Amino acid sequence: MIHEVDESLRQLLLGEMSRIEGNVIASAEQVTFLPPTTLEQHPPKRPGINLYLHDVREATRLREHERVLAERNANDETVARRRAPIRLDLAYLITVHAGDEPSAEHRLLTDVLGVFLRSAVLPARYLTEKMQEEADNGVLLSIAQPDQEAHRDPARLWQALGGRLRPTLGLIATASFNPFETSVTRIVKEAVLALGVGVPPNGPNRPLTVSTTRVSAAGVVCDQEGKTLAGVAVEAKGFEKTVRTDEKGFFHFLNLPARRITLTFRLSGYKTLEVPTNVPPAGRPDLLEPLGVTLTALGDAERVKELREAALGEGQLLDLGRKQLITVSGRLAYPSGKPAAFIMVRAGDKETTTDGDGLYVFNNLREPVKTVTAFVPGVGEVSVTPAEATTTLVPRELSEEKPKAKR
Repeated sequence: MIHEVDESLRQLLLGEMSRIEGNVIASAEQVTFLPPTTLEQHPPKRPGINLYLHDVREATRLREHERVLAERNANDETVARRRAPIRLDLAYLITVHAGDEPSAEHRLLTDVLGVFLRSAVLPARYLTEKMQEEADNGVLLSIAQPDQEAHRDPARLWQALGGRLRPTLGLIATASFNPFETSVTRIVKEAVLALGVGVPPNGPNRPLTVSTTRVSAAGVVCDQEGKTLAGVAVEAKGFEKTVRTDEKGFFHFLNLPARRITLTFRLSGYKTLEVPTNVPPAGRPDLLEPLGVTLTALGDAERVKELREAALGEGQLLDLGRKQLITVSGRLAYPSGKPAAFIMVRAGDKETTTDGDGLYVFNNLREPVKTVTAFVPGVGEVSVTPAEATTTLVPRELSEEKPKAKR
């Protein structure tokens, strides 16, 4: 990997320096990667740029913890998995040589500085063929930055090299390195676990096969706040199949014919919803469309109507002989809007208790009811006038606070 970065840096310098007027760097031999002392002992005859690699360390700021890359092959039968590459900071010490004239070296050093300042990322056109495969990660370039640990004390570095101090540039090239092996795994297209009691339909010696068992439709049902709903009845229209969601809101159907079907979702207190979906053919579980279904809660008036119809059926009155039995229902709430839940309510000679939403219903009343009496803890009896059976009743007389004693 390091030699690939070296060659890419050489191509960057050759390509970009050729665009500078008066450029003296024209061939690959003029860009070297030697120890600076070697060039001092054997000065080059032509102007040149030297990049000496003196420090390699992981760029921990870019580490991708526990990430695994997966690539599916064309025939959809295997998947290649490997760990994400690590990123390495390669620290180069850049020096230039242009004869004995300092001004010529300073100009060449300035041109090199400009090349790297204009290239925060090493352009893909200068990457080697092997590094082109990692072009998505790129090679980051940072030049003359004082906070780089590898370049904080250049004098000490020159002393360690045994050479004399000269103008230098500190370059950090951050590149990907992946030494991890790639594992190839076959894709499991379908896996079915069946548990049952009794004898298989084809006899005790003919167990069920999994080839004809497949998931046809599946999904999760939630409310408008994203909370999963258990016990939702899910019906596949046109088939005599109904399932209910589990405690996590999940449902699934098995072995429906491959076609477009409609699923109906029902749960007390929520609006009925129909959702179309496609049943994949056998052997193509990749075509399964996992559903995310959201049910909308009924309003107060709709809840009262649902409660009344559940008790009486479609009619508002029942004809028992010559007597008509009346039903009255409604909802009680405090002025703040909080439901008056689980309090006793009386209508005529009948009593009931509101549910968690403050809903109540009276069935089989033989006479019209003019008032409904609610027994509010801490307040006492509160009489309210019921509206029509399907109208939400919000008595303003109710209060969540105890009345103050009169002086």
